Amino acid sequence: MAFVATATRRAAAVGERQVARKIRVKDTSYDLFEMIGKGGNAKVYRVETPSHKMCALKQVNLHDMDKPTLNSIKSEIDILQKLNSVDGVVHLTDWELNEEKETLSMVMECGQSDLLSMIKKENNRPNARLNIETVRRYWKQMLESVANIHRQGIVHSDIKPANFLVSNGLLKLIDFGIAGAVNDDTINITRSEQIGTPNYMSPEALRDVNSPILKGKLIRFGRPTDIWSLGCVLYLMVYNTTPFGHIEGIAQKCLAIINPRYKIAYPETGIGGVAVPPELIDAMKQCLRWQQNRRPTVEDLLSEENEFLWPREKKDGLFSVSQESLGRLLQGITRESHRPLERREAEEKSREVYETMHAGLVPA
Repeated sequence: MAFVATATRRAAAVGERQVARKIRVKDTSYDLFEMIGKGGNAKVYRVETPSHKMCALKQVNLHDMDKPTLNSIKSEIDILQKLNSVDGVVHLTDWELNEEKETLSMVMECGQSDLLSMIKKENNRPNARLNIETVRRYWKQMLESVANIHRQGIVHSDIKPANFLVSNGLLKLIDFGIAGAVNDDTINITRSEQIGTPNYMSPEALRDVNSPILKGKLIRFGRPTDIWSLGCVLYLMVYNTTPFGHIEGIAQKCLAIINPRYKIAYPETGIGGVAVPPELIDAMKQCLRWQQNRRPTVEDLLSEENEFLWPREKKDGLFSVSQESLGRLLQGITRESHRPLERREAEEKSREVYETMHAGLVPA
């Protein structure tokens, strides 16, 4: 249900449109605006609460729905309720099952964008360059979101950029329709149908799908599967493609993913020819290990031992800053002063301060 990501993103944009009608979910009446997304049996609308908060209303037509899809929807409700107080997850505001009309209504938190849209916008602009600090910031937020659901015993199993909603500058996981619970003493759960996005699916998931013995009847998921998918998202942010994105054809792509001898390329330069730090390459390699029992846990990746997430200079109480960021900082400060600097003067000043700081912080 990738359309939900786009729909919940658009729901945050308040237009000057007249309210078409009212709609009630349980005991709350919402102002219903235009439809902002649809797919399968579901439609998503922009709604406003009595307290003037914008939300996304997902309405699902349950008539003649097949059992796997119905189970997927029920799973999403159960999981969102369980995770409603968890940070880094889109919150379910309200829901109602109307058996008479055979409809399910879900009122959810909305956002301003999604990670896929942000990556495309950033990476496809003219003269785009890899921004290590931006990658680090969003990587940490992704890890924290996944860590929070793993601690609750939930495996998402369909992690991809479109399933990270951007809400007030923070990433939040959405679309738990195919997620599932996993016991503390095991790393695997099973599903009875093929699901997920091939570019982000793990070898173990695809291997079970394509098994001539199982004939697609068993798909194996677990926490390591989420880790693999996270690695694919990180790879996309660095290289503007997924590890197997260059392979044309789904069959060929799947065969490459399940092949333990296939070597994933990790170029030393990323978008715009920017050098990729060795510790960032190491983080990708850890996540994309073919054997699932050799992948790190999300807690391992968040550990202070992880040098990409926690650079050595930051551990020592220092921090890195680009000249561009320093320039914006100085301009922001001077706006509050009695005599704001002109743009050129601010740029010259930022360059002077940056060079002074760089000379003092970086060994000769």
